[in-house]
Amino acid sequence: MSDALVERLGKIDTCAVSDAMDRHGLKGVAYGIKPQWPGPRIAGRVITVRLVAARPGQASSRHLCTEAIMVANPGDIIVVENHARYDAAGWGGILSNGAQVRGVAGVIVDGAARDIDESRDLTFPVYARSGIPSTARGRIVEDSTNVPVTIDGVSVHPGDLVLADWSGVVFLPADRAEEVFSAVARERIFEFVAAQHRMPLSLIRLNYAVELRYGVLVDLAHKVQAGEAVDVTTGYLNCIWQGDANEFILRALAHVGSPPIVLNLTGPCALSVRELALEFGRLLGRQVEVMGKEAETALLSNSARAGALFGEPPTPLEAVLRWTAQWVVRGGRTLNRPTHFEVRTGKY
Repeated sequence: MSDALVERLGKIDTCAVSDAMDRHGLKGVAYGIKPQWPGPRIAGRVITVRLVAARPGQASSRHLCTEAIMVANPGDIIVVENHARYDAAGWGGILSNGAQVRGVAGVIVDGAARDIDESRDLTFPVYARSGIPSTARGRIVEDSTNVPVTIDGVSVHPGDLVLADWSGVVFLPADRAEEVFSAVARERIFEFVAAQHRMPLSLIRLNYAVELRYGVLVDLAHKVQAGEAVDVTTGYLNCIWQGDANEFILRALAHVGSPPIVLNLTGPCALSVRELALEFGRLLGRQVEVMGKEAETALLSNSARAGALFGEPPTPLEAVLRWTAQWVVRGGRTLNRPTHFEVRTGKY
């Protein structure tokens, strides 16, 4: 049965997906895992395996990873959590043979694999941290199949999407795939049209532009003014004054090209939502109530490339905070469109 999301994923590369996930504040790149022979790009749904260290004298009741092969559908990719171990192979040639017969698209091992020559001869893609000759026997055993695993700090669930190529490995949560694909598609459409018409282009990734009527700072200031609790789960953000953003966008016209230059346009620093709320409390003379705890991830952009071209935004943050607080106190008009920057589900 055709899987439209997998088909779409297979037509792009890991760099494009990583960039799009950055825009949505998603962590998906597993660093240090590479193809163990010059194989093809692979994309598919995840079947997970968790391996653990064998206890002294412990024998496995079955060959590790065989259950994953048995439950896999054609086109699936087996992902093995082996805790980045280099001394025990989490995959081998017998498994590659069986997986290929089953129609599995490839395997990704957070650790070592062995029998790389055999997998190459089978043309079965193996992505791992290294190739070694050491067996798993007596060193590791299978703990479970199709359970949530962690690969290089990335949470991976059965049914998630994964893409692997010569740049690396990116995992994509199934419930966020459409968001990420939409971000990739927008830029690819611009690139395609620009190439067709030989039109120089600059791709501007803007977050977050703020002004007195709209933006993350207005949202925070109004919450503090109203005595509402400020959720700091999304604990950090970037922002840039809208006037500065407009200036930089116009100046980017001098740097268009084909292929296009890509610029992340925002302020130079990650700003703490907690500290911003406390500063608005000081400016507004309000007690600040904070809820939640800062999560490990947030939507942040690296604006170093834009900064090298244009310098830092000329409008200081302190001035923007002061203007925003004064606007809120005076009852200044807003666009009445909350940013929902704190929402982490992708559903607004």
